Amino acid sequence: MALQLQGSPPIDDTWAQGYEIYRKLIQWDRELPRGLLQERNSTPHSLCLRMYYQCTVINLCDIFEPHTANQPLAQSDFDPPSIKSHAVEALGSLILLYKHFHGWKSVPIVMLHYLCVAGIHAIARLSPSEMKWMKVLESSVLGLWNMAIGWGRLGKAFLKIIAFLLRAQKVENDRITPKTAAIMGQLDGAYWTATDAASLAADYVVHSVPSDVAVTAQSVDDLIKAAEQLTL
Repeated sequence: MALQLQGSPPIDDTWAQGYEIYRKLIQWDRELPRGLLQERNSTPHSLCLRMYYQCTVINLCDIFEPHTANQPLAQSDFDPPSIKSHAVEALGSLILLYKHFHGWKSVPIVMLHYLCVAGIHAIARLSPSEMKWMKVLESSVLGLWNMAIGWGRLGKAFLKIIAFLLRAQKVENDRITPKTAAIMGQLDGAYWTATDAASLAADYVVHSVPSDVAVTAQSVDDLIKAAEQLTL
């Protein structure tokens, strides 16, 4: 859906499709067995399932949020900014719960995505008076740092993206924890190697579909270089 909409706003049928997907997501969540409810089950698989749900909601809302000014009245119950805000709050809490109960050893690979999403959204919510998002960012960075030992290429790339966003937002050290600052400080050094860059260029691509429907691909390494305007 996101690829289909690139370069053009969603039409009424697309809004209806998005709303229907959201309704089905809510139904799926409500019909989960009681044994999987968050207050009853804090196992890694259960928490990852909850993160999967929240990230799916966030991704869906990301498609429509920029176009809410032109939202059809028929889908007025579908409020992407509000729904996304609640999903981000829930995801941040789940990240903290996962760290509290399980730490960052033997983490499922899918957590790479959840940690990156949580870290990116935490940056926009950082405040000296709001400790939750400082802790969410720290947990995301520490989780990615530990996962980079076993899943180096993508873990390092996600850390690099978070570091770029922190610089782009001009986030001062008083808004992040010392552990976050220490890890971010290492990403411009030897920790990011030429081998990492070559591996990313070979293995991971970011797709985009311009208006003429010709598909182009760009490596994650090239994407990071373009964003930061630096040579790795």
